[in-house]
Amino acid sequence: MSKNSLRKKPFFVIDSSTIITLSELNALDLLENLRGEANVIVPRSVQEELRRGQHSIEIKNVICPPDIYSIKEEGEEEVKGLLEGLGRGEKEVIEIVYSITRKMNRVQAIAITDDLVARKRCKRIGIPVMGILGLIEFAKRRKVITKNQALKIIDSIPSTSLYITQELLVQVRERMEKQKVE
Repeated sequence: MSKNSLRKKPFFVIDSSTIITLSELNALDLLENLRGEANVIVPRSVQEELRRGQHSIEIKNVICPPDIYSIKEEGEEEVKGLLEGLGRGEKEVIEIVYSITRKMNRVQAIAITDDLVARKRCKRIGIPVMGILGLIEFAKRRKVITKNQALKIIDSIPSTSLYITQELLVQVRERMEKQKVE
């Protein structure tokens, strides 16, 4: 049995902000290509938001979770309170990651969002979070995309609707350039 077959795939629960940026980059196929390395979940509320929004994006071949993930247990009022003020999509992403993290021992679940408020809430709740840059780095590390493909995507991000500092883009680009070519 290979080392890769023993590794448990993480759950990536993806919010609309990251999907919209991938769409603007003509890189939506990255989500499907990641399926060999991660369980890609796009919550129902996120799918609805993408279908009815100005982008009209249809996501295929991803896990659509049942409506069983929610924060309903005793003692979790503080977590529920931290979700106030977020959109339905962000709330559902965080609820799914929180539930998977709490209920599925030793399974990694990560919220994928580029919404700054949602990312801060994830950190306060104590659940892993990353944005499009982390997703690109993961895809490159797992050889889903090449180093050159990753750098091309990173270089194209300023042309999208995503607000990200040039400083952060430079840091990620430099880190990636230092890695050896596959």
